[in-house]
Amino acid sequence: MSSTSSSQMGQLVADKHVRYILMAEKKKESFESVVMDHLRMNGAYWGLTTLDLLDKLGCVSEDEVVSWLMTCQHESGGFAGNTGHDPHILYTLSAVQILALFDKINILDIGKVSSYVAKLQNEDGSFSGDMWGEIDTRFSYIAICCLSILKCLDKINVKKAVRYIVSCKNLDGGFGCTPGAESHAGQIFCCVGALAITGSLHHVDKDLLGWWLCERQLKGGGLNGRPEKLPDVCYSWWVLSSLIMIDRVHWIDKAKLVKFILDCQDLENGGISDRPDDAVDIFHTYFGVAGLSLLEYPGVKVIDPAYALPVDVVNRIILRADSSMEALAGIEADIESYFGEQDQQKSSSDGCKQVPWLSWEEWDSVRESLFSSSPHRISSALERVATWRSRGSLPAPVDVTCSLIEIQLKDGFIPREEQSADALYSEHLLQMLYCMGILRLVNCVIEKTRRREDVSIADAARAIGIPRKLIDLRHEGSHRELPALSVLRDAADEALEWLKSYYWEPQKYQIPLKRDGTASIRREVKSKLRKLAFSLQLKHNPQFDSPLVKEKCSNKRIRKIVSSLLELYPSFSAEISSVLLEFLLKALDSSKSTDLQNKPGKDFRVFLEEWKPVIMELSNREPELLLTLLKEVLDMIQNNERRRYETEKPAEEVSQVEQVPLLFAWLVSLLNESKHFQRNSSVEVKPPSIFLMELIRRCLLLGALGYELVLKSAFLLAEIVGGRVLKEKLIKLPLMHKGSAIVPLEQSSTLVTAPTTLLEQEKNLRNAGKRLEFVKLQLSKKKGIDTDKTGNRWRKAKTWSPCPIGMLPRIIGSSGRLPLLDYHNAQSISKQAQGNNNAKRGAECNKKQLEKSPCKRARKSAEDSESNDVTSEAYEEAEMEIEHAYEETETVAEENLMWNDKEESRSCLMIDGEWKRVNEGELSGMASKITICV
Repeated sequence: MSSTSSSQMGQLVADKHVRYILMAEKKKESFESVVMDHLRMNGAYWGLTTLDLLDKLGCVSEDEVVSWLMTCQHESGGFAGNTGHDPHILYTLSAVQILALFDKINILDIGKVSSYVAKLQNEDGSFSGDMWGEIDTRFSYIAICCLSILKCLDKINVKKAVRYIVSCKNLDGGFGCTPGAESHAGQIFCCVGALAITGSLHHVDKDLLGWWLCERQLKGGGLNGRPEKLPDVCYSWWVLSSLIMIDRVHWIDKAKLVKFILDCQDLENGGISDRPDDAVDIFHTYFGVAGLSLLEYPGVKVIDPAYALPVDVVNRIILRADSSMEALAGIEADIESYFGEQDQQKSSSDGCKQVPWLSWEEWDSVRESLFSSSPHRISSALERVATWRSRGSLPAPVDVTCSLIEIQLKDGFIPREEQSADALYSEHLLQMLYCMGILRLVNCVIEKTRRREDVSIADAARAIGIPRKLIDLRHEGSHRELPALSVLRDAADEALEWLKSYYWEPQKYQIPLKRDGTASIRREVKSKLRKLAFSLQLKHNPQFDSPLVKEKCSNKRIRKIVSSLLELYPSFSAEISSVLLEFLLKALDSSKSTDLQNKPGKDFRVFLEEWKPVIMELSNREPELLLTLLKEVLDMIQNNERRRYETEKPAEEVSQVEQVPLLFAWLVSLLNESKHFQRNSSVEVKPPSIFLMELIRRCLLLGALGYELVLKSAFLLAEIVGGRVLKEKLIKLPLMHKGSAIVPLEQSSTLVTAPTTLLEQEKNLRNAGKRLEFVKLQLSKKKGIDTDKTGNRWRKAKTWSPCPIGMLPRIIGSSGRLPLLDYHNAQSISKQAQGNNNAKRGAECNKKQLEKSPCKRARKSAEDSESNDVTSEAYEEAEMEIEHAYEETETVAEENLMWNDKEESRSCLMIDGEWKRVNEGELSGMASKITICV
């Protein structure tokens, strides 16, 4: 019997509970054991799970338990409650759960067990418990949970199973054992748990059900299963787990419930009873400890509310699919395992839909604004959705939600502090607007979920939980007189509430980037790139010519992988290029473990060749990828060079830096092979000359620091941009002569900082510029061009990049990219203000500021000195002033390159050529007012 001694109240006597469970197994001849003999499988699950939650599962013999359990399996595949009894779906789940506790699921004939469970599904989606045909929503949960653990949910009709469970929902928000049956906490757990496992919780009215469940708590803190019943410890599980799954557990008093459970303990002999001072048993001991686990009681492992297993066991089950079949021998088994893993668990982008918003943060911001109480925020959100409409692919629930909210804003009869200027006061017009909104809701949402010849609109509406009132109003407004305005207003409110539960809330919780940021995208990209590399490698290897290889590495599958990556590229180009670059650097690192000096025939390129088909396959479809990789590798070299002289780096890191130019040279060779960058190519997309010229300029700068491979790559880039002419011009540069240009890295700093070298280069560049301007002037005079008009600010563009409406042009290609609002934060602005004197002029510099700049004054002084034939000392002083000015601006100039597309900081925008501070409200207002001109 349990004791209520206040001196020991409030503490879980875990050791005594463990002893009680172990002793109960040894009392096989007792009256209780004989009576409950047919339920021994369930009792084993309750006791073993309790031991695992208390971290004492090692106290029992794993081999003995598993050996006994397998004797209970029937030839049909199902399990019985004990040896010699008939199989039942309930005992089958308990057997699978016990094997999961010991990580022994692999000893099962999974196909046989899953077939037994699947055969128990009926035509309407319900499940029978055994061959005798009893139907209950408990069996629906058991089947779904069991097959989910075995990774065999595809063997049943999940849609029908969910539809049947939803049909058992009652007006109070709860669920019964069959359609129309009374709501009960145990049945609610089974239905909510099944819906949670199948990802169908949007069918649950969470607030209504949460209210019904929280009313199950009595004054003493305990929970009952139905109104007017006594509290029972077992409902600490049934009610609490359901509240957790619908995110309403904060609606009950947890402290009182903990006290109630602890009061039901037998402090002397262990075990937990249904209520204080009653007899203890294994059943209530398990549910009491499980309830404490859900309440986060210290010393108890966390339990999963849907699977009723410890969370670490559930995680182990999920991870099993990711590490499948490693022990299989042979290349065909490896292929089957590799691709089987991908096919069982589809990634988030498989079957993904195109959406018009830039990020999930933007979508979430619109969601919050739409359902806020601020008319200004609602109007701003509606304007943003109008921009989404212009881009296309707007989901129907979003479109219908905004239409209904906009109609409510135009309803002038709804009292507000301030009515909008375009408010309507015509009841007839408002009736038509409301009817049209409801009509679009039914047609756009329901019609897409049903087959017209098989399912009626009413049945389809019932299946997804849409109120029947909306169906009736849709029919009445379409074929009869318009309903009353008051009725339509109420219906619009109901429709918005349903849309929230059907689309907005489920979508919010399923946003991939909300859970783990870009990490999930990177994992997905890594998986797809590995799969693509593996497929291409096997396809081009003549040794593997089996039917399995042909199937798994077919052109169709490869195109599918490439297409899925390209779908991610517009939104996650940085992640894709970063992951691909990470793979390439790992390939280079693997070359260090090979002694290439002892193998003169070997080259570093050998270790990169396996990724060549991947890059070529992707760049043929997305040529910008190669340019992005080249830019990132150059950034890496420059950053490493900068850190080389700022900090002392170990020899190992220096060797890593020296390998990066090899990667750059290899990528340039791929660029030269690409069909998009060949001068005589028939491809319509032409290479971006400005971008490539900037790459050449940076290659020359790094070549001056001793990076010979990078310098040689500049020749290939020059040939791509300007052909033989540009290549010959580069050869004439002094940098290209070994005697004056290529110096060891240790001496490179001397080369760069030598004043005479920089003065001579500056002077040569200035003279060349003057000669070029003179030649241009002469040519324009010969052609009869009015030189006075050429100085105008606006000129007709000679080249332009096409892109879709509502997007901005890409570096290369015509696919376009979505526009972003770049803005700075206050910190970066303060830094800019502090260093303003050292910065190169930007778009905000006016003519007077330009005339006062140090470079302009120094240049003017030098030119005056030349024209007046002053002394060489004065000329050299002017040159030194130029050099001083250029030295001050060199670092900032490199950082302000127009092609650098790194994300800017926040809270400032470039407006009319000036950086101006803006707050979040102004920024949201500007963003929402962006429109597309067609």
